[in-house]
Amino acid sequence: MSPAVTVFGGSFDPVHAAHLEVARRALGQVPCDEVWFLPATRAVHKPAGPRAPAEHRRAMLEAALAGVECLRICDLELEHGVARRSLESVTELSTRWPGHRWYFLIGEDSFRQLESWYRPEEIFRIAAPVVAPRPGSGGERAAEWRGIPVRWLAGDEIDLDSTAIRAALARGEVPAGLDPGVMEYIREHGLYREQQG
Repeated sequence: MSPAVTVFGGSFDPVHAAHLEVARRALGQVPCDEVWFLPATRAVHKPAGPRAPAEHRRAMLEAALAGVECLRICDLELEHGVARRSLESVTELSTRWPGHRWYFLIGEDSFRQLESWYRPEEIFRIAAPVVAPRPGSGGERAAEWRGIPVRWLAGDEIDLDSTAIRAALARGEVPAGLDPGVMEYIREHGLYREQQG
């Protein structure tokens, strides 16, 4: 049987426990062999860009995933060094690894905004959508989107987000939800301090 991969894109600015838990749930609930974290150079829909440079966000992912089986980093978007649309990345993945089957993991907040995405139905023709519920969303969990089946991850919703974590770090706090190796890296490199703007 051909390998199956769930693609998990994002800024990971910084990677935290909710990212890891969602990836583990995908491994357990989606018929896939691996989850590939796909860190973005810069998200197309976030013009301000990530707070931490790409090389630091990748290094934090490396620290968080050390020794964890079936979770890996894919440098595809970082190799290009520019903001890329999801369709471009998913298309290139399927071209580079033509024998793989693909799933596309997104948060519920992104799923609710698909109408503003660039050709999402083409993304989902290549990689079947998997949605991670977000706390307090309260929206209907549709079984399909434009006729395309949608898989929703089960499990308690995790109330963690990178914005709150960055704010806590800027105040000099040690926020919950960070892997010790990630926290050590942040301290060592002085990331997310107030003066970074």
